[in-house]
Amino acid sequence: MKQDLVAGVDLGTTKVCALIGQVGPEDEVEILGVGLAPSHGLRKGIVVDISKSAESIIEAVEKAEKMSGFSINSVYVGVTGGHISSRVNHSIVSISPPRYEITEQDRGRAISICSKVDLPDDQEVIHTVPRAYVVDGQRGILNPVGMSATRLEVETNIITGSVTALKNVIKSFTTAGIEVTDLVLESLASSYAVLTESEKSGAILLDMGGGTTDVAIF
Repeated sequence: MKQDLVAGVDLGTTKVCALIGQVGPEDEVEILGVGLAPSHGLRKGIVVDISKSAESIIEAVEKAEKMSGFSINSVYVGVTGGHISSRVNHSIVSISPPRYEITEQDRGRAISICSKVDLPDDQEVIHTVPRAYVVDGQRGILNPVGMSATRLEVETNIITGSVTALKNVIKSFTTAGIEVTDLVLESLASSYAVLTESEKSGAILLDMGGGTTDVAIF
C-alpha cells in the first residue's frame, strides 16, 4: 500500500461502502476508487455475524481496489450504533515559566488529561474532541497555541462506545485480512465532509442510514 494512500470503510445496515483516496500536498484527498456491497452480518451498527460481515467487507474493498488500481491492507472504519455515547470533561494545566506561552504540547497535555475519564468496564474512549478553550479565565478562545498565559483550561466531548461492539467490528476486518488503522465516529467523519468551519459554529448534522440515524450538534 502506497504511503500517500488512505482508505475508509463505512459499515452500514444495508450496504458496506469502501473508499480509496490519495492524499495531496495540502492534505486534500482525491478519491481513486469506490466499492459498494450489500451488507450482511450487521444490524443497526452492531456486528451480529462476523463471517458474513467479513464477506461484505471483502466484496466492497475488492471493488474499490479494482477501480483504483491499488491494493490496501489497512483502513479507517466508521462506527455508529446505540452503544455510542458522549460526555463532557474538563481539565486545567499550568503553563511553566519563564516562557508562559502555550505550545501545541500544552494543548495536547490538557486534552490527554480529559481523555482519562472513569468509565464502566464495558466502555472505551473513541474520541476526545475539544469544544472550548479558556486562557487565564478568558473564554471564547478558538486556538490557544502561541498565547501568553499561566493557565490553560479545555472542555472536551468524550465519545465512548461498547468495548465488545468495537472489538467485534475490528474482528470482522481481521477476518477479512484487513488491519484497522483507527475507528472513527461516523457522524464526526460526515461533518468533515459536509460542514465548513464556520458552519461548525452552529449546526445540527443528521446522518441517516438504513438502520441508524446519527445526530451531531455543533
